[in-house]
Amino acid sequence: MRGLPPELIKAVYSVPAPVAGKVATGTASLADGNAVAFVVKAVQPGRVPAGQESQIADVIKQAGGQQGLVEFSAYVANSSGTRRSRGTRSSSTSSGMADSG
Repeated sequence: MRGLPPELIKAVYSVPAPVAGKVATGTASLADGNAVAFVVKAVQPGRVPAGQESQIADVIKQAGGQQGLVEFSAYVANSSGTRRSRGTRSSSTSSGMADSG
């Protein structure tokens, strides 16, 4: 699925697998404003090549860590713009005392 827009890939993988003899359909809104309709005729489960289980587990852990970092960075970026300083307020007030001179 290389070269396909990420919105389309997400939508395709979100559609439930079709039951035997049927198809599953879906749509996706792309970032450029276009819309895409698609049909899934069949789903084939993937297979992990023998001996690569640990490599795949490492990649999954790494991807999870990267996703966490992305979410944390977004949180920090969003919260820093909404933080308010709790400094002291200054106001000018008159003491109400008359100057006797």
